[in-house]
Amino acid sequence: MKVIISLMAYRTLTGSELYTYELARALVKKGHEVMIVSNLSDVMTELHTRTKSAGIDLLDFKEYDGKFKPDILHLQHLEPTKEFVSVFPNIPAVVTVHSELIFEQPFKAESIKKYVCVKKAAKEAIIQRDGIAEEMIEMIPIPVDFERFHPGITSKIRKPQGRKLVISPMTVDWLRRQCIFDLIHRSFEEGFDLWIVGAKLDHYLNFPLPAQVKWFDAVWDIERFLAVADETAGVKFGKMTIESLACGKPSWVYDVTSDGMLNGRMIALVPPDEEMKQYDSMAVADRFIDLYKSIL
Repeated sequence: MKVIISLMAYRTLTGSELYTYELARALVKKGHEVMIVSNLSDVMTELHTRTKSAGIDLLDFKEYDGKFKPDILHLQHLEPTKEFVSVFPNIPAVVTVHSELIFEQPFKAESIKKYVCVKKAAKEAIIQRDGIAEEMIEMIPIPVDFERFHPGITSKIRKPQGRKLVISPMTVDWLRRQCIFDLIHRSFEEGFDLWIVGAKLDHYLNFPLPAQVKWFDAVWDIERFLAVADETAGVKFGKMTIESLACGKPSWVYDVTSDGMLNGRMIALVPPDEEMKQYDSMAVADRFIDLYKSIL
């Protein structure tokens, strides 16, 4: 099959982009032709380089000329969805909904045959808030590369001795701002070291970081950091949380509202191996292939 996957932006090492990369990579390994169309940056990023190295076609919205004729549209986010269902009104589409937050509110169109939710809360939201019929929804989890993320990872990174280390691979933006503040506060209260690893999209910490907190820019091989963590911290049971669990690390999961306010925190313990199998990239790709075939 020929598949176009589109999302609002494809530049940085963060949630939707890494979800798209991992799904596209698995589909290509299964023998399908995949093109990612999105807003790219003016310079080639590491994500772009790795995408092309994986055999995935990559184009900016302004460069897409319609010559690549897809069998299936796999869409994310409001504007790309509106654009592609108007350009290809007769091509069946599926739409991934990543969370229950209001900015994930899905577009409705006749050519959209299925909405794929990665979390139960997202499914409940688009039924109750957006009026999507339950039979239009498929639950398919976030894909994770188990060849990279597993308990046997070794790392040359040296962790602090004698103190618990919490690592938060978290893009630093307005949505996660209060989570970062809470983590820093807890690092004082509970006496642990905190390492934050992620792109700083918002420069709002106008004070020196305390001695027990370190900030690293986003890295591709985040598994090197997860290998030395005692626990991790993230938002909304996303890709980072699942990758942490795959590495055998319990994870703090923050719940936030659509305006970035804290709405609670839970601890996700490492589940049995059998339960983790659902997140394997190849298994997730198989489920999408079956879904694509069912709507063609």
